[in-house]
Amino acid sequence: MKYTKKDMGSYSLHMIHTNKFRTITVRVIFRRKVEKEEITIRNILTSLLVQSTKHYNSKRKLIIEAEKLYSAIINIHNSRTGNYMNTEFSLNTLNDKYTEKDNFRKSLEYLSEIIFHPDIEDNHFLKEKIDIVVAKAKTDLTSMKENASLYSKIRSLESYDKDSPSSFRMEGYLEDLEELDGKKLYDYYLDMLHKDLVDIFIIGDFNEEEVISDIKTYFKLRILKKVRIPYRLEEKKTRSRRLFAKETI
Repeated sequence: MKYTKKDMGSYSLHMIHTNKFRTITVRVIFRRKVEKEEITIRNILTSLLVQSTKHYNSKRKLIIEAEKLYSAIINIHNSRTGNYMNTEFSLNTLNDKYTEKDNFRKSLEYLSEIIFHPDIEDNHFLKEKIDIVVAKAKTDLTSMKENASLYSKIRSLESYDKDSPSSFRMEGYLEDLEELDGKKLYDYYLDMLHKDLVDIFIIGDFNEEEVISDIKTYFKLRILKKVRIPYRLEEKKTRSRRLFAKETI
C-alpha cells in the first residue's frame, strides 16, 4: 500500500494505491464549521444533486448512466465531526482491468457531473424537484419520534448543552424546511463550492499520473478562502462541588 498527498491548490488530493480490490473508490469531502441553521438546507441540497443534473435531467437517466458504467455506485452523506459539518460524495466503480478502457475516467466524469452541473434554471433549483425532496424530508423528520433510541439520544444531547454542535440534529429541522426555495438553495450551493475545505481521496489500483490529470480536468474547484478551525469541541465547564468528610477525634 502506498499513500501520496498532492496539493492541488484549492484542495488536497490523497491517493492510496493498493491492488487488494477490484474496485476504485473516490471520496470528495466538503467541510466547514457546522452551523445549526445550515444543516437542513445542506441535507436538501445534497438530496437534490442526486435527483438530476444538467445533462441527466431525471433520476431515471442518472440510474441508466450508472448501469452503463458497470453499476457504478454514487452515495452522498452528511455528517458532523467535532466542529465540522462534512458532505461526502463517494463513487465506487470497477477497475478498468475488469471492464473496458476509460471506465474509471468516465465514472469520474459522471461524479463530476453530479457535483458541478446541477439541474437549474435561471440560477434556481427546480421547484418540482425541491417539492419531491422536501416531502420526503418532512416524512422522515415527522416520524423521527417513532425511533425511540434515536430520539432519546437527540433529546439527551439537546438538554445537556443546546448551543454545542454535539446537540445539533444532523437529520435537520422541520421549521427550516419552510424557508427554502430554489434561489436560496442555489446561493448556498455556490457558497459551498467557493468556501468549503475540500479533500479528494482515491483508493485502489490506478496510474497515479493519469489520475492527477483526470482530477485536474473534472474537479476544477476555486476555493476563495480556506478557513480552518479546530476539530475538537470545547466542553462546557461546570462548577464542581467538593464534599468534605467530617474529621473525628
